[in-house]
Amino acid sequence: MGAVKTGSKIETGLFGYNNGQRSIFMDAETGKTVLGKRGAGQITINPDSNQAQIYSGNYNYSPGTSAGAGMLIDLTSPYIRFGSGHFEVNSAGNITAKGGGTVAGWKISDDALTSQNNQVYLRSQNYTTSNPYAIYSNGTFTVTPGGYMTSTSGKIAKWSIDSNALTNGNVGMG
Repeated sequence: MGAVKTGSKIETGLFGYNNGQRSIFMDAETGKTVLGKRGAGQITINPDSNQAQIYSGNYNYSPGTSAGAGMLIDLTSPYIRFGSGHFEVNSAGNITAKGGGTVAGWKISDDALTSQNNQVYLRSQNYTTSNPYAIYSNGTFTVTPGGYMTSTSGKIAKWSIDSNALTNGNVGMG
């Protein structure tokens, strides 16, 4: 236990130094704890504003930019967030994952889940004239955001679907 003057401020608490650099600080007044040397390897436990938060020394929340870095774990809410905004889990268990990765073999992008072979996808936005589908399966089954569905095979209530007709026994349309 001791006091250290940093600039014009006097800090009181438990300190640890290695080769002249502070590597441990436990603030006696606030309970804030900083472990590790300044930078990406540093961990901060911060009880400010009645919240218990653990975050990396390089934590910077800047969603959708390359400036975002590090990670925050809020033990009070609870909440987990990458500084880039590409991965978040909130207190309800809702997950936001974008920018890359996979889930159960499906590739994640900012607006779609795509099969490993790129033949099937579910897309939530960014529809184009050349690719207007929310659901796409190798061109044999498609659904637009407006609900327009196309299928080249299958069944609907015992009616068979092929690329040109809808048939049920001797009755057909197409």
